[in-house]
Amino acid sequence: MLGRRPAGDRLAVAGFSAGVPLTTAALAGPAAGVRCAALCYGRPLGLDPAAAPPLLVVRCGRDRPELNRAIDEFLAAAQAAGRPVELVDHADGHHAFDVLDDTDASRDAIARVLGFLRRRLAG
Repeated sequence: MLGRRPAGDRLAVAGFSAGVPLTTAALAGPAAGVRCAALCYGRPLGLDPAAAPPLLVVRCGRDRPELNRAIDEFLAAAQAAGRPVELVDHADGHHAFDVLDDTDASRDAIARVLGFLRRRLAG
């Protein structure tokens, strides 16, 4: 169809919990065509924020302190590299909030993840 991007040009990835290290491993390689990624309450291991596509990170205030520390360190590295990362700080959220907690705050965090992916894929 004229004027539309090919489907292969609209690839997004999202990782949750233990899926975040797998997602970041995929982004650390040749991630051609990946327009954006959402990393939700997991350790972004081995990902150079300066080389990553646009990112959204979800941090849960009631998650394990060592996990939040790893997320905070990644965010600081992204900021030092001048790389904007959109943060969803779900202050009352805990691990797996998107599956376990039917609250307005959880629904808002999920909506922000989906909105980020839609905006980035539409652009």
